[in-house]
Amino acid sequence: MLFRSPIKQKAEYIELYNPTDEHIELTPYRICDKKNGYTRCDRLMNGFVLGPGEFYMVCRAKNWVEKRGMLPPGRVCHQDGTFALHNKREIISLQRKAKGDSLM
Repeated sequence: MLFRSPIKQKAEYIELYNPTDEHIELTPYRICDKKNGYTRCDRLMNGFVLGPGEFYMVCRAKNWVEKRGMLPPGRVCHQDGTFALHNKREIISLQRKAKGDSLM
């Protein structure tokens, strides 16, 4: 999800969806933001298991986003992120922490 000009850059979030029939343990994964050769990563919540058909939300300024109802209906932020999306020429990837293999 991308907001073109989020209010005070706080309305940004990344949504992960599990389309499989398997439960996915998120501990070995991280979300990485790469721009101009610099990469910043947020580790996903240790021990969190994403069930089939479930969503996992990483929000910048979790409380701010939730209080203002800026998420799709029925979604909640699972964790705060340190990312700041630049809205152009940027690579967002989901990686396995141990291997660094990009999954998206």
